[in-house]
Formats: sequence, structure tokens, C-alpha cells
Amino acid sequence: MGNPIYTELASETLAILLEFGRDVTLRKNVAGVYDPATSGATASTPTDKVLRGAVFDFPAGRTTERADLIQKDDKRLILQAGTAPANEDQILIGGVAYRIVSFEEVAPDGTPVVYDMHLRK
Repeated sequence: MGNPIYTELASETLAILLEFGRDVTLRKNVAGVYDPATSGATASTPTDKVLRGAVFDFPAGRTTERADLIQKDDKRLILQAGTAPANEDQILIGGVAYRIVSFEEVAPDGTPVVYDMHLRK
């Protein structure tokens, strides 16, 4: 069990994102299942979940984020904790789809507070 102070921090962070952040959509692609009739997998199914996040441009002059090169239109997203992203997921912001270049779960003492994400169109 995590430290109660980090649980409180996660709650306060969510409150800030609810007030000052914006809706973003986490699109998870659920892999298709094996179909013996066709000897292949059925198509993957996207599942969308609307979450709150804060979207930023990377500061001028910054060239890398978690060892990945930053490109011109890349974005940084601070996403509310709760639904863990995966590298194969997408983030939709204002109708624009971004792929996840990298992300880090900010989880002091094992309590997820936010996900810090590097996104690319």
C-alpha cells in the first residue's frame, strides 16, 4: 500500500487537471482473436476513453526527451493517472491523432499520480 500523502497528491493533481486541463482521448487497440475459420485474427477493435490532460509544446532548444529526438510538432502531455497507456496506443487531441513516442508513469512509492508523455503526429 502506498503512502497516503501520494494518494492525496494524485487527487490534487486530478483536481488541477479537471479545472485547467482539457479532454483528451486515449485510444487503446484491443487485438483481434484467432478465427479458426479463416486461420487468422479478427480485426483489432479501438476502445476510446476520455481523460483529462495538459498539453504543452516542448521548450525551444530542447532536443531530446527520454533519449528520443524531439521533432517540430511533437507535444508533451501530462495525463491523469488511472488508465495506463501503452506504446501502441494513440492519443487524440482536438481530433488530431498522436502516437506515443515514450511515456513515464510518475508514481512515487508505487502510487500513480500522472503519466508524462511524448507524443508525435
